[in-house]
Amino acid sequence: MTQDSETNTDSGKCGKDPAPQPHGKDPEADCTKPPYDRKPPDLPTPEECKPCCKCPPAPQSEDSCFDKLIREEAKTAALGEEAKKSKAELEAFLAKMRAASAKYTPEARTDLVKRWKDNDKLLCEVIRKLLCNIPCWWCVIECEICPLIYAIAADEKKLKGSDTLYTTADSLYDQRYWWWREREIRTEAFDRVNKVMTAWMDPFTSIDTALKTIWTEASAANTGKMLGPELYKLLYDVFLKWIPLHLAIAPPEDEAETCIQKKFVELCGCEKAPTPQDCCGPNVGPLTVRQRLTGPQAFLIKAEEYPPLFCCLATNEYRPAKAALAAASAAYAAVEAEVDTLKKSIAARIASLPADAKVRLGKPITCDNEDGNYKPKDGSGHKCCGDDDGGETPQQTAR
Repeated sequence: MTQDSETNTDSGKCGKDPAPQPHGKDPEADCTKPPYDRKPPDLPTPEECKPCCKCPPAPQSEDSCFDKLIREEAKTAALGEEAKKSKAELEAFLAKMRAASAKYTPEARTDLVKRWKDNDKLLCEVIRKLLCNIPCWWCVIECEICPLIYAIAADEKKLKGSDTLYTTADSLYDQRYWWWREREIRTEAFDRVNKVMTAWMDPFTSIDTALKTIWTEASAANTGKMLGPELYKLLYDVFLKWIPLHLAIAPPEDEAETCIQKKFVELCGCEKAPTPQDCCGPNVGPLTVRQRLTGPQAFLIKAEEYPPLFCCLATNEYRPAKAALAAASAAYAAVEAEVDTLKKSIAARIASLPADAKVRLGKPITCDNEDGNYKPKDGSGHKCCGDDDGGETPQQTAR
């Protein structure tokens, strides 16, 4: 079986349903707009109370205009500071990409691909020996490891649900919660993109480290851990650590097809993987628990494809995700401030209502003036003094 796996790997055509390998960025593909800019539901327009009487104009707040100007200036200043930070960040990315390109040369990549092929043969040999010693390997994983993964996924589902937010709101409290939840969702999205960017800032070093880890640990297992109490513990290392990492950094399958069969990665099937968000090549979308064990990895694309890929990530994923997170954080803070202001305003206005009412009643008021103020709009009148009561109000007349 060892000879067979080696022959198949060398030929690049094993014909045994190989496990999937990463794909490079398609220059012809269009990146769809990332889902980072959801808008909250609008609040309903408050129902206006139309007085039944002809009332003089109410006094307007003198500082409302300046409040608006101050908010606009603060927003402009904040955008200017953010633009400065973004420019510095992009310059740092450019420097990192240039340094990484100097290390990830065609010659260096050729050596990395050769080492990947050696690791591929080694892992197939480890798999062969492990299966000979544990013929029920699949069920052991399904019964002992997968429940742990399912429990984590269930807790996350309970905690976050489906990330689907309500579409109507009738209070600021509703909008505040919407923005808090949206901020959490955008934080997770940005963290995913940021981890992918970090993985691709130095692809040579990250791939080199992964290759060394797999070679060292799998070689030790191949020679000394196939017997004794460590045997069953190898199931985790082989199927949930080494194989996922090995395939995550793999070159395109038309260049080097793995001898690892697909059945060795189709595990814990009750946890379904979301649709990848991979317009630039690397997936920046939500990951399963198993995928997060490996985390984002740079894979063996051609050296000349690296700068466009890194630029694509920065342009189409990183900057939109970061801007969306900043917008959500600002929106949540604004709604939170408005909630706090209104709560304080309501309490203050209730406390000052007697004084405020008497201030308004202390101005000159004439019931019979040329402007016709303080008279019912429908033309109805009030009974004169000495009648049995003060007359009907317009509301009573309407009833």
